[in-house]
Amino acid sequence: MKANRTMALTALGAAVVLGTAGYLTSGGKEKEEIERTESVVDISRAAEDGHLRLPVEAYLPDKAQRELLRRARQKAVEQCMKDKGFSCRAPSATSLPDDSTGNLTDGRYGIHDRAKAAKFGYHPDPKLQEQRAKVMDASSKSLTGSSERERRALMGSAPAKNDGCIQEVKQRFAGASAQNSPAMKIANQAYDQAKADRRVKHAFSGWEACMRHQGYSYGEPMQANDDSKFATRSPTEQEIQVAVTDVDCRLQNEVNKIWYQTENEYQKRLIGKNSGELETARRDVARSLSEARSLAKG
Repeated sequence: MKANRTMALTALGAAVVLGTAGYLTSGGKEKEEIERTESVVDISRAAEDGHLRLPVEAYLPDKAQRELLRRARQKAVEQCMKDKGFSCRAPSATSLPDDSTGNLTDGRYGIHDRAKAAKFGYHPDPKLQEQRAKVMDASSKSLTGSSERERRALMGSAPAKNDGCIQEVKQRFAGASAQNSPAMKIANQAYDQAKADRRVKHAFSGWEACMRHQGYSYGEPMQANDDSKFATRSPTEQEIQVAVTDVDCRLQNEVNKIWYQTENEYQKRLIGKNSGELETARRDVARSLSEARSLAKG
């Protein structure tokens, strides 16, 4: 099962104290500085639980804010359609079922919960997926035009034109979109840099040896996660066995902890280099959230 390292907005927390120091090595004085800046959280425990936050999350909407924006977009589409002469009632603003912490790191470095691995392998919770599908289906049906004129008003007169309500609302709240935002670009760049770092590679080597000792041949952790054998409708017994062993070997070699700490360093460096662009993006998010709150009160 493919993991989405950017989580398609399933995980973006916001309360982070940012540091803008340059790249820090793993030795001596620099290592002590890293430990001091991260002393507010038990990294080992947090890495096991998946409750980590990354510096760029301060420039992105958090979980509650994303839900506010989702509801505001639905309401804005309804108002837009009424302005065009159509009765398009948005569904009741039901929150999307979600058992994540709302942080960017949820699933970013692979699985970490042994109990879930023992139940679902690399698959998501099927009950949660079903609940999410029902909410999304209700939203889709309520905002789909029944006539051709209504459909054009909703979707636009042509694919290349942005004259439909959906596109109008999308542009209206574009400032809060994480897609192609400076923060997400930094997150993706830092992820790749951390993965290529010697410290992370060393942790991967320990994990690979641990898995091999248990009879599994994978070069690095995400290869197990992305194994095509596990792209089935529901988890197989083999998948569950691999996933549980995966979690055990990750913990034994502190894979998620080291990967997180290393990416954290790279993000801080990139944030320092792109602070102006990030502050502009933060203001854009704030404006979109302000408009969303106004819509919610109306």
